Amino acid sequence: MIINNAFMNSLSPAELEFVKSYVLSLVKDTVTSETSNSDNLVHTVSSCPYCHSARFIKWGFNNHRQRYQCSACGRFFSPTTNTMFSHSSINYETWSSFIECELMEMTLADEANLIHKSKTTCFHMRHKLYQAVGRVQDQILTGNIEIDSTYTKINLKGTKPRNMPRRSKKRGKHKQRPKDDKDGWPAKHKVCIATAMDQNDVILFRIIGLGVENLDKYRTLKNRFKPGSTLICDNNAALHNFAKEAYLKTDSLIRTLEGVLFTTPTGSSLAEINELHSEFKELNRKKHGISTRHLQGYLDWFVFRKSLRYSVESSRRKSEAYLDAMTGKVCLTNRSIYKKAMPISLWDAYGDWHYGIFENSTN
Repeated sequence: MIINNAFMNSLSPAELEFVKSYVLSLVKDTVTSETSNSDNLVHTVSSCPYCHSARFIKWGFNNHRQRYQCSACGRFFSPTTNTMFSHSSINYETWSSFIECELMEMTLADEANLIHKSKTTCFHMRHKLYQAVGRVQDQILTGNIEIDSTYTKINLKGTKPRNMPRRSKKRGKHKQRPKDDKDGWPAKHKVCIATAMDQNDVILFRIIGLGVENLDKYRTLKNRFKPGSTLICDNNAALHNFAKEAYLKTDSLIRTLEGVLFTTPTGSSLAEINELHSEFKELNRKKHGISTRHLQGYLDWFVFRKSLRYSVESSRRKSEAYLDAMTGKVCLTNRSIYKKAMPISLWDAYGDWHYGIFENSTN
């Protein structure tokens, strides 16, 4: 029986109560500590995760889980292959609880205590989850789009001493800061993050390089904006040149003799973007600094969680997040998480320091 709005609306209050009690009883009997994530994915298998061929056959079981063989490439796979549950024995209830913890912005220590796993396991689960929901930033921005960039310093948290391109910085209130610019850090040691939000609340939060925003950095985002849309921005020349190349209109903040006003000629502003920047800085503070290596994952989760708040009521967010994440493509293993490539060039930032991994560099 297919349950839809028409069916539910045809039921009387007493019949609805009966359906509710039946569903709760069914959930109690079906969802147990033995329920695996494979049980949720087995009906979603439609193609080979490696070559995407729709021709495959069933090929026995592995740990009581259905296994398949692709008729095109010959490789074996299961419903959890290339998902965040791949090579994991963690059950459905634990993953569901962990996702709820992440939605509540809990620390790794608190998550480990709640789901009875180690902090290392929670760390692995976190980054697999973040990659699974990363496609939330694949949407195209349309209409009126607020856009600006924010910056954060390079963070090498988790980098082994032998792989450092510079000396480790002291943490705490007495740490020394270089005096290269007014913010205390050289411009080339800052990660540039492009931020945009359209009239439909579609958000873009993407690392675009090192240093000050420029046309080349924005060009990497050209296919993310629908031609004909309007960029609400400041008077930055890079943004205006980018708008011309991407066939976009501009609605920029008014410049007067006294300075720059906070509204455009049409009455628009960058209030939403400034709020996003404030929330990101607060997130960075709570995490005591986010490793640049994993920064994009945190930005993806930030956008995903905010999108859920816009569109889904609080009681359903955990289930919606699980359903969305379980079909996301994840190519990470526990080992590869620590070897994830930097989204920026450390050579451009520290190559002329000739320290650590660049000590013997001659270029």
